[in-house]
Amino acid sequence: MQEYQNALEDATEASTLKSDFAKAHLRKALAERELLLNEASLESSGRALELDPENKIIKDFYEECKSEWDDDHTVDEEHPEKKRFQKLENWLQEGGAEYSKLKIRFYNPIYRGVHAARKIKVSGYFDAKFEIIFEFQLIGLFRQEKRFY
Repeated sequence: MQEYQNALEDATEASTLKSDFAKAHLRKALAERELLLNEASLESSGRALELDPENKIIKDFYEECKSEWDDDHTVDEEHPEKKRFQKLENWLQEGGAEYSKLKIRFYNPIYRGVHAARKIKVSGYFDAKFEIIFEFQLIGLFRQEKRFY
């Protein structure tokens, strides 16, 4: 985590010193994304895209950030279940819970998710990329699903 914090500080300084340098804003956005600062990452990648609109890497990363932001904002912040969910997150954080490798997401009033915060690199033990999804429904039923792709 400290490496990403250092990278963010360096990129912030670079983007301040040379505000028209798209690569500095992209690096800042990448570090913010790794630190789970999704809104800041969207803003920084958007600035990089403004400066270099033809850069495919910047375009793709911006779209990824935008998709992440959209996923986090599918339900109005004032929705009672969203507020209840935010109370849970606050309780976890105030209680000292550390889950920097996870992101907890509220999709809608009956569907929440816990995800790896970053892409997981596939090691030599696996031949294919895979994703395991655990879903918990409000009535307490459990379903496990595996997707191979």
